[in-house]
Amino acid sequence: MKKIIYIMLLLLAMPFMAVAQTTGEPQYLETFRPDERTHDFGKIREADGKCTHVFRLKNAGTKPVAISAVNTWCGCMVANYTKRAVRPGEEAEVTVTLDPDHKQGKFVKQVVVLLNDGRQYVRLWIKADITPMDHPITEECPYALGNGLYANFQFLPFPDLEVGSKYGYT
Repeated sequence: MKKIIYIMLLLLAMPFMAVAQTTGEPQYLETFRPDERTHDFGKIREADGKCTHVFRLKNAGTKPVAISAVNTWCGCMVANYTKRAVRPGEEAEVTVTLDPDHKQGKFVKQVVVLLNDGRQYVRLWIKADITPMDHPITEECPYALGNGLYANFQFLPFPDLEVGSKYGYT
């Protein structure tokens, strides 16, 4: 009798276990291993421009793995990746390019590699210490008003002024 009750409970619980496994957040895939999880560019200069690094990830599992997307979470990094399925024992590449334009100081960002239609993932990190450069005034304030005066508006939003009153910007 106890066996029958146990089997009935197990049969009733199976659909709930299957639903819990197929929905929800992506799961970390341990068998898709990067050669390094974190790449540190070290000290870089903004003036030198973009930096690129190639992460190699090996499929140590028994099933093929397909990279669905790579999220870099900011506009300062762009990623390209292997578009075909990666068979067991093969490697995939994720190329990450960092643009240090208008960045300064310590920089740490994660790159999330989504696998198998977003059901699984692997995380990578990019680090750098960015030395800024002096930008010309015309980048921030492109409108030349004459006599060395530049503005970032085409017009200056002065309030209504009474005759003889003064108003200024610093």
